[in-house]
Amino acid sequence: MLEANEMLMAVLSHDLRTPLGAVLASAEYLMRTAADDQSVTVATRVKNSSLRMARMVDQLLNLARLQGGRLPLQPCQIELATLLCRSVIDEFTSRENGKRIVFAARGDTAGAWDTDLV
Repeated sequence: MLEANEMLMAVLSHDLRTPLGAVLASAEYLMRTAADDQSVTVATRVKNSSLRMARMVDQLLNLARLQGGRLPLQPCQIELATLLCRSVIDEFTSRENGKRIVFAARGDTAGAWDTDLV
């Protein structure tokens, strides 16, 4: 059953990556040829969303591999709150509209984490 699930995820991942690649390439083209700043902003948003979706597809495949015992974890000692969470927040924070994401951590978040999988 796990092998079938992993195979399904592999096929699904491949099938999703093909149109996603076209969207990403189109967004990059629009970024280079845009006539105004608003078009560049929209194209950049499409590109960033496409990259995020590609990461989600990879995560689905990794989940199937983890369940099948085919993906070894690679934990390293980090402070989860200050290193990983802050980098994610920085990625999604828009400096253009003045809005901010407020982050507060409580307790000890140090540990052995596989940052790519988290």
